[in-house]
Amino acid sequence: CYDKAIELDGVSFEPYLLRAVLHLKRGALEPAKADLRSALFLQPRCWAAEYLLAGVAAREGRDSEQLAALS
Repeated sequence: CYDKAIELDGVSFEPYLLRAVLHLKRGALEPAKADLRSALFLQPRCWAAEYLLAGVAAREGRDSEQLAALS
């Protein structure tokens, strides 16, 4: 359903953010990161995407990126 929403309206950040959450729940970090970055491109101060991206960086052991995502 998120794919269809992105296809219909590719300029809204919400479908990217929600699809990223789905990827995270499935443990698919790479697609989650891509969707979170897309959400942040469309809505640069989306705190939820920043927070989730920092969580991905923490899972991958990238502390400097984790801090950068939160600043």
